[in-house]
Formats: sequence, C-alpha cells, structure tokens
Amino acid sequence: MNKKIIGIFVMMLLITIATLPIVSAVPILDQRQEKCDGEKFIPNLAWQEFIPTMKILREVEVKVTHWYGGSPNLKLSIEQPLGTVLTFKELPVSDIPSGTSGWVTFNVPDYTLTPGQKYYITLTYPPGGEYGWCAGNGDPYVSGESSGPADEDFCFRTWANKGKSKNSINIEGEWSNPLAITMPKNKQYIPFGIILAFGFDVDVKIVQLEPGEDYVDLEVLSKPFYIWENEIQIRNPGEFIRLYNTKGLFLPSLPFCFGICDDWGIIG
Repeated sequence: MNKKIIGIFVMMLLITIATLPIVSAVPILDQRQEKCDGEKFIPNLAWQEFIPTMKILREVEVKVTHWYGGSPNLKLSIEQPLGTVLTFKELPVSDIPSGTSGWVTFNVPDYTLTPGQKYYITLTYPPGGEYGWCAGNGDPYVSGESSGPADEDFCFRTWANKGKSKNSINIEGEWSNPLAITMPKNKQYIPFGIILAFGFDVDVKIVQLEPGEDYVDLEVLSKPFYIWENEIQIRNPGEFIRLYNTKGLFLPSLPFCFGICDDWGIIG
C-alpha cells in the first residue's frame, strides 16, 4: 500500500511540476567573505583558505586595489596544498582599481574541486608592484584562515557549477546523520535523473544574492523533509536545506512544498 501511494504521488508530482516555472542559477555563489576593514598590502604573496560545497569552480572575485600604475600583472591561483597550483588567471594592473579597492573577477579555467576539502586562493606578483587586498577583522570566515593575522580574512567570492555532487557538507557546524531508506532494487532509482524534494512543514525562502542568481532555502520545521535521488533521505526538523535549479511548488506563503531540483545541500 505504501509503495502504491508513493508511486501515485510521484506521478502526480511529475505531471504538476512540468507546467511550473523554473528557478535557474548558473554559476552559483558558493563561498564568500565580504567584510572589509581596510586594504592590506600584499608582500608578493597572500592567501585565503576556503572550503567549497560545490564541485566545479568557475570564477573567483577578490576585493583588491593597486597603488602603482606600473605594477606587473596580478596572478590569482587556486592551490592545494599551498604551493601546488590547480588553476590560475593573471590580470594587468589596468584591470585593478586604483587607490580604492573594488571587486575584480578572475575567470580562472574551470576546475573540479572536492566539496569539503580545504583550498587556497593566492594572490602573487613579481617584484616591483604595489597591490592591496581588502580584509575583515574578527574572523569573518570561520571555515578558513588567511596569511594575515589569526582573526583576519581577506575578501573573496567563489562561483561554481553544481556538477553532480549532493554538496552534503556542513561547513559551519556538526551534521545530522541522514536516515537512508533503501528502495527495492528494481525501483530504487528515480527516472530521468531528477531529484525529488518534498515536505509538509517547511519555511521557504527564495534567495537572490545577485540579479538572476536564485535558489530556494528551506528550514525543516516539525516534520521530516524528503529528498529522493538514488534513495530516499529523510532530513530532520531543525535542518536548513538549499535546493538548486528548482521546478515545482516552492512558495514562502505555503507551509509545504514539492518539486524537483538538480542539486541540493545542507547549509545549517
């Protein structure tokens, strides 16, 4: 009986969501530290740790400035471990704000990261330059350290594609252990390669960090929330879930939601 009910629900869900609008976000803002208490001189090398939750790194933004128009190119690298360059991009001094720091995008060649592992954003340049990198005091990025003082983190943003990762890594706290319910082998996989997401007591928020960069954040309230990909996972009350590229019924005015997404992650 339970299998029959689930099957009917899935068919109704697929029919309903086929006619609903899609929320798209590619690339997606993954990690960031935007607090700036002033520019710090880069003595030929500075670095900032970060821990991604998504696989495919697309570009990196840093808040930088220069104080000398004859400075050599500024090079941004992604390294792991420190000293081993995975991908990089150089920009001429003419692309860097002068005197006052501003956000600068380094379109590094795409690189596949491992969610949950530590990586380094490094800024380097040959002798003869004068560059500064904006930094915030008070340990604003708790998931990583920097080459500056212990309580200081440099300003950065990482943009990524979702890939096929579930991104089930909680950077800021301890994880709840998911309860996996294995389906019968001949019925274990959802068709079409989609991910079903549904729950009946949730707080829904549509998040937009930049124009055109939307996704859905959910707080699981008193009842479990269900993610059905290769198997059903039950997410527990009190967890915060982020859904990427959603299509379905996800409205802040409703206490329930259901639909599909092509990736998801735990954010708290």
